[in-house]
Amino acid sequence: MSVTYSIDRDTVDKLRAWQQVVRKVFVSVDMKIEYETRFRGEMIHAPLDQLDIVWVKADGEAVRRTRHHITGNPGDSCVVMLVTRGAVRISQYGRTADVVAGTLSALDLDAPYAHQHSGASETYFLRVPNAMSRTRFREIRDHCAVPRPVTRGVRGIAADLIASLCRHAIGTEAYTAATLAAQLVDVVGLAFDAPPGDNPDGPSIARNVVRRRALAYIDNHFSNLDLGPIQIANAVGVSLRYLQQSFADVESSVRDALRIRRLQLCRQKLEDQRFDLLRISELARRHGFTNQSHFAVSFRKEFDRTARDVRNEATRRRRSRQVS
Repeated sequence: MSVTYSIDRDTVDKLRAWQQVVRKVFVSVDMKIEYETRFRGEMIHAPLDQLDIVWVKADGEAVRRTRHHITGNPGDSCVVMLVTRGAVRISQYGRTADVVAGTLSALDLDAPYAHQHSGASETYFLRVPNAMSRTRFREIRDHCAVPRPVTRGVRGIAADLIASLCRHAIGTEAYTAATLAAQLVDVVGLAFDAPPGDNPDGPSIARNVVRRRALAYIDNHFSNLDLGPIQIANAVGVSLRYLQQSFADVESSVRDALRIRRLQLCRQKLEDQRFDLLRISELARRHGFTNQSHFAVSFRKEFDRTARDVRNEATRRRRSRQVS
């Protein structure tokens, strides 16, 4: 059942009323609105199993979510946003993006952000619980405040699904709603990871979905020394053979993908100054490499340099930027 909220010319204290609607449907925020006496806002909230699909039409507003808000009212979710009219500026994780009509982006509700637009805008929001997003997005923060234009490919499909389900989800039976919700998030995940050509890797969208879920599972369990193809297949909910076929479209094997992803994550930490005091051997162990000799050989083979070289190069780049 969908619910409609409206702020019109007869609403008393429009700022307070609109802020309460935003908190009820999303999370608590600080807010300012343009021309309070003339402000208009409308919101249609259509739940779909674990998801919330929300259409918002509003005049100019400025929204800010701080760590104080997060502590008192955690979001435990992220939102995918599809702007269909106007332009919205969002800032999060050190990035700022102007999300214009016909563009997708995302916000993490458990990290500070800013969201503002001057004049009227229309936006669809898809709120996805963290437990669900972690199985589809390898790292949601990589997509926050990053504009992704909607084209005729998989992003266009994702945009059409979000808009259609917001209008037609009313009265959907529980089993059907759960199936549609899972499929919608799968397609949105593909849309966010789609390469410049806007087509998912490999010939099969179904196998690509399985592969992406497996990679997300690897990212969240890479330190598990027992992690292997069987455990990944069980977690994703497919047979080992189907999992292997899904990876054969792009990589040579599930084990190769697991090894490469562990190395990539380890390299990211080596280049991050927050981990400078952590010994390379300990960093390798935390990423599933108990044999240091094997780690050193694998790392050099993958990146054509040693782990120490990568850390030293990152340190020199930071120092060079500080001097300039």
